[in-house]
Amino acid sequence: MAYPGGKMLEPRYVGFTNMIKNDTNLHTKSCLRVIEVARSELCLALKAKINRKELISALEKYLSIHGKDLTEECIMILSAVRYKWISFVDGLEVDINEMRVDKLSMIMAVGLRLMLIADLIKSQAHQDEMNETEAKEALQCYRTAAGIFLYVNENNIGKLPNFLNETISEKLRIQCIAEAQ
Repeated sequence: MAYPGGKMLEPRYVGFTNMIKNDTNLHTKSCLRVIEVARSELCLALKAKINRKELISALEKYLSIHGKDLTEECIMILSAVRYKWISFVDGLEVDINEMRVDKLSMIMAVGLRLMLIADLIKSQAHQDEMNETEAKEALQCYRTAAGIFLYVNENNIGKLPNFLNETISEKLRIQCIAEAQ
């Protein structure tokens, strides 16, 4: 298995609806619901047996909400959210109190899932013989994962959880490149 110790980086569901107050404006409520749905869909995609294209589609949908103009009220609410993760490094639950770090964690989790998908393709192909389509799919998974780990490595700033360590993401990137060759 290419991913560390056979463990995945696992997000926990976070509900924003309980953080919405009665005096919260309609636009903020709408933004929070969109963010909650997109994050939940990506969490489900990370847990499901899913192919590369569906996983990347869920990630793109999740990332598209980060480019939107969020109200000050929405940003304030999102900064108060405690995002929960299970670390693949030590198996402990990690609390993250920043949406930017949660975003990097989601991206990292997708990279690890892509490595798993590629490994599954390779292990199934060892039983039979790998055809060209399977080989291309595994190669694409590794290449995409390598790009994801590079992105995580380049965007690491500030105090981060141990699973977003630059050394780990760089080693995973190199491993993906090696597996792709």
